[in-house]
Amino acid sequence: MGLFYTAGGNIAALARPRLIQAYRAPPQDEPAATATADADVAEIEQGVRPTFSVPRALSALAFVIVLFALYAWSAHDEKMADHADALFSLFEIMTTGLTGLLVGETAANG
Repeated sequence: MGLFYTAGGNIAALARPRLIQAYRAPPQDEPAATATADADVAEIEQGVRPTFSVPRALSALAFVIVLFALYAWSAHDEKMADHADALFSLFEIMTTGLTGLLVGETAANG
């Protein structure tokens, strides 16, 4: 599980009923057994695949927007002008970090 992806289902819980059924079933011919196994694998794969979490991505985006708004506000306020550079640096770091996390997790989760 990552920041932008939620974990899929439990592979053991999804595979257990199929394994029990396979042990109890009479032997099948090779093409039928292969077709059944392929269908089961596809179904289990869909059940455990992580899914993209839109609320988490929107929350991270809102956080970055708030940082930029604070930077813009502090840059135009004479009393806060000294802190504007620090807020902009934080905005850059968060933007770069969140982009890297999003790309990395997307590549890892296919």
